[in-house]
Amino acid sequence: MTNLRRQIEHLASANAGERDGAAEEIYIAGSILARRGTKTWFKDAEFAAILGMEPIITVGIAVAPAMFEKIREANGSPRLADVPPEQDAKEFELHFTGIAIDVLTTNAPGGEGAIAR
Repeated sequence: MTNLRRQIEHLASANAGERDGAAEEIYIAGSILARRGTKTWFKDAEFAAILGMEPIITVGIAVAPAMFEKIREANGSPRLADVPPEQDAKEFELHFTGIAIDVLTTNAPGGEGAIAR
């Protein structure tokens, strides 16, 4: 089992410290990937001027519906986000010390939405 998969499973832990540590590991890994993927964008002066700042990185993870429910329940059943129906998804945000992670899943496994595919 990969470390990232293990950390995602730890988001559903009954232990708050374990969930916090997992969130930190997921955020660090996601931030590194995001910076690598967008680094060249911010070298473009016109693009950087539009944003006017360093990027704010949001890390999101897509999980199977059963894991989505486990994570949500372990974290006090946070409010679901308003997701447009055409996206065929459910989402909530987890907040830890200095970290926010979006957790997403499909409404219809095997469906046509981006997360289901």
